[in-house]
This record gives sequence, structure tokens and C-alpha cells, in this order.
Amino acid sequence: MGKKSFLELLPQKKYDPSTKTAFIVAIKVSCSTNDYPELAEEIMAISTNWNFINKSEYQLAEDLKIFKDDKVKDLIFYYPSSWQLGKFITNEENLERFAIFNKNDEEESKGAINIFIYKEDKDENILVEKVLKRFIDNGIKVDITKLKEISDVNNDYIEKQWEASGGIEHKGSLHKGEIILKVLKIKKSFILLELVGINKKYNSYESARNKRALELIIQTLTSTSTQKVMSISEEVNSKEKKKKGFFDFFS
Repeated sequence: MGKKSFLELLPQKKYDPSTKTAFIVAIKVSCSTNDYPELAEEIMAISTNWNFINKSEYQLAEDLKIFKDDKVKDLIFYYPSSWQLGKFITNEENLERFAIFNKNDEEESKGAINIFIYKEDKDENILVEKVLKRFIDNGIKVDITKLKEISDVNNDYIEKQWEASGGIEHKGSLHKGEIILKVLKIKKSFILLELVGINKKYNSYESARNKRALELIIQTLTSTSTQKVMSISEEVNSKEKKKKGFFDFFS
């Protein structure tokens, strides 16, 4: 054989949830120099037209921790270690909720994911109305699409899934945030995941981190693990201390 020609293209980053590590995968295609003119197009096709079977849109790698608590026995999921767990709030408009926060070193939130548990088996739109009502009551403008059912649900625990997205604007604020709602039908109840975070045009990296955390919760919901779990303190309809970050307001 003659001297070889090598073609390396399209390296991709992948996260392994079993080991909590990231790795780079690249396809290397090689052939004899003499055969390269004939095989060039085939080599290009092989090296570029590939992807992971299960790949996140937001390729961010970070250690994860598991949430599991007796107050919400049906809920087990993973979320990024850098995110902070909020307080559990009971008996609020027939909803139970808690939040996780994406905060920087100054304790300012770049995003928050509220997790609402609605134990009544009713229309998913009722839950959305209950959740959005608190924004309207506080003079917050929300411009969001109608709920749309998602057919591709990669979690056997979730029977149905709907989503809506749009913008959210706090009175007096110069910035418009992002809001994403994910409604999950499980057994005889609903879970609503509400992401409120910084707009992509202001900070694309933090926006991607927010959406990746939301995706992780949905992907790992009800996962089991023997690792150390996180606990949450309980709060019943009490006032929170003054928040430092804009998106803290939405918790």
C-alpha cells in the first residue's frame, strides 16, 4: 500500500451520566493515497454524517447530584451540582412546589426552575393557568405560546408531555427573560417544570445551561441511585427574604 491519507472531521462532545464525565468523539477515516481520489466523497460522507443516538442539544458537561425527598416521594431526578436547591412550599393553590437556581459567585440568579406538583388528574391547561396567575397578579408581562403536545418522550415514566415557551418581563426591568413550561403527565398527577432565565441574546452560555438543566430533569425523572441524596427544608406560605437576582423573583 502507498502512503496513507488521513481525514479527521466533526469531533463531538458527549456526556456519560453513569460516570458523570465528558468525552470527545471524533471519526477518523483513512485510505491509501492511491485510492483517495476515488474514495474522497465516501470518506467525507462517513466522517461527517454521524451523530449520537441520544444527544442533548446543549452539550455541557458537569457533575450531577440526585434529588430525592420524602415530601415528594414520586420525584427522583438529577440536576447540575452548581445549581442550588430551594425550599419546599406546600398548600399553595392546591400546588406543591420547590425550585433550583443557577446562581453566579455573587449569588445572583441567571435562571430558576420551579417544579410544581399538581395531584389532581385534570386538564393540563388548568395547571398552566394556576402557575401563570402569580405573574399576572404581580404585574409581570408574560408572552407565551399555547401548550403543544410532544410526541417524542424519551422517558417511560412520563405518559404525556406538553411544552410552551416565550418571553417574560418584570415591571421596571430593562431586560426581557425567557420562560419555558414543560407539563408532564405521570400516573394520576401532573408535574409542571417552569424555567425562567436570562435571554439568549444577553448571555447565550447561561441560557444554554438553564435549558440543559431542564432537559436533565425530564430525562432522569424517577431515576434510582444509591448515591447520597439532597434534602430540602419546608416552608408553608411564608415570605422569602429579598432576592438579589432578577430571576430570583420568580421562585
